[in-house]
Amino acid sequence: MKLASLKGGRDGRLVLVSDDLAYFAYAGHIATTLQDVLDNWAMLSPKLELLATDLAHAVIPRERFHERDAASPLPRAYGWITDGTEQTSAGFIGPRDSVPVGGDVQSRIVVVTDDIPQRSSADACTGLIRLVGFGLTCGAATSFSPVFATPESLGDRWSGATLHGALASEASGHPSFRTETGALDSFGALIAAAAASRPLGAGTLIGSAPVPGAAAPTLPGETLRVWMDDDKHHPIFGVIEHKVG
Repeated sequence: MKLASLKGGRDGRLVLVSDDLAYFAYAGHIATTLQDVLDNWAMLSPKLELLATDLAHAVIPRERFHERDAASPLPRAYGWITDGTEQTSAGFIGPRDSVPVGGDVQSRIVVVTDDIPQRSSADACTGLIRLVGFGLTCGAATSFSPVFATPESLGDRWSGATLHGALASEASGHPSFRTETGALDSFGALIAAAAASRPLGAGTLIGSAPVPGAAAPTLPGETLRVWMDDDKHHPIFGVIEHKVG
């Protein structure tokens, strides 16, 4: 299943999104926010799976999903760890918000965990990955894909705690890069390393190493877009699109 947060309040409003990202259904009767779901995954995720099935069969009220209306799936998080280091952030911008000029641009694959006990093994950590998406850091601003997906919904693209696919970007319509992600480190090992000295709370975001070649030039007035395609060249997690400046 695919989950998103529409703008509204400090932590967004939880919605279920169809596999093709065309429609959404409100999930507020199950949980108010995505963080609520992560805090109670065992109890709430089966209810969301049923709602996702109903959405797929169009037997419940649904609305068109517009990525411009999406906040970050987790506007605030209990932890944001990249390169083995806890990153400080007062919050994450939306996938279609503007970003300031300046600073490096890096793209990463991102997973969201359940509670991870201290000193958990890599295999145990793999089983506690709840959601997958990607992120973009532009200077001091960090954003995430409009939609996060469960590993099970990704099929063969998710194996060995690694996301297999090509992350692509363009700046103002000009292709910048298209890089395969399958060579990145397994997230099981990354999470285990982060949990070696302390437990991790549900909703912790773990970022991969930067995707090689994924730095794109950002000039004032440009629009930077990043996405990952499925086999039919449709975005899997939606598109991060930022106007620079």
